[in-house]
Amino acid sequence: MRRPLPPAAEFFLPLGPINGYKEERHHIRYGPLCGVRYQVDLTYERLVSGGEVEETSKRLSSPKNKEKEPMANRFRISCLDDDCVKVFHSFLGEHGLSFLVETGEQTVLFDVGATGAVISHNIKLLEKDLSKVTHVVLSHAHYDHTGSLDWTLDQTRNPILVADPDLFVERVSQRDGVTKRTGVPVERAKVEARARLVLTSEIYPIGEGIHLTGRIPRLNPFEVANPKMLINQGNQLAPDQFLDDRSLILETEQGLVVLLGCCHAGLINTLTYTARHFPGSIKAVIGGTHLLEASPEQMAWTIQELKNTFEPEMLLLNHCTGLDALVAFRNAFGNRLQTMPAGEALEF
Repeated sequence: MRRPLPPAAEFFLPLGPINGYKEERHHIRYGPLCGVRYQVDLTYERLVSGGEVEETSKRLSSPKNKEKEPMANRFRISCLDDDCVKVFHSFLGEHGLSFLVETGEQTVLFDVGATGAVISHNIKLLEKDLSKVTHVVLSHAHYDHTGSLDWTLDQTRNPILVADPDLFVERVSQRDGVTKRTGVPVERAKVEARARLVLTSEIYPIGEGIHLTGRIPRLNPFEVANPKMLINQGNQLAPDQFLDDRSLILETEQGLVVLLGCCHAGLINTLTYTARHFPGSIKAVIGGTHLLEASPEQMAWTIQELKNTFEPEMLLLNHCTGLDALVAFRNAFGNRLQTMPAGEALEF
């Protein structure tokens, strides 16, 4: 079904949760005002080229739909925490990120968001049970990805926790003369009391078709660390090179799905590493890209590298990507660019 649209905005700003919305499916149009989406009817459609919309069924609908358990060769990905929320539902958002990956054999929590309050609220709406989590995998140490770890381990049953050896190293940020702790807010001993801790810098197999990357080499001059982010090395603060930044690779029947945390290692560095170690085309890139403060030159270079080298079929970006980057990606990739807000779910 296709319908003409008014002159459309390139992208949208998060509207936040809307309480009391009962419908399970909804139709969104992009309005002529930049940064605004509004409800039209009860069919979910997406913008395509030429000022038209087309229906899409790739995304699972309301959490009230009781889906069958995914088969062993299928992957269901639910976003439990993000800076944006799925509109017309009561999900909560914050500066954080968490994905739940379910297969027929494993339930993997990739990052745990910033606060237990938000995760607790959203998993109830999604009807998820953290006691079924077999693995907790942390992309890196920052609080917006590890903040609810203490609470999360109280909800789980002695899961395997996989992360980089630098997980518990002290980290801070310095902005405008203010120093702020940014690392894991729970002591290692408290983690080891409730989880089987695996700290490794190598590729780690989580389960069938699921791997945590190893440490990702820095290969290009554009993707460099933020000098305001620091790490304690020998009782001295030094610029954090984010050697602990890792991603999760899902080997689906449709191709590789790359789940990102913040991607401090760099989006192109991460995809270059993925292509070297995992065979197959890239079906989707999902998560934060840390392009929030990217220069126009870096954005243009990143887009060209994606187009010319990797050609991902889908880009579902969120968290630290930033509105400017989302607009640039939308202009470059059209409806291949979507978002992945808290409350959204996909299956591959």
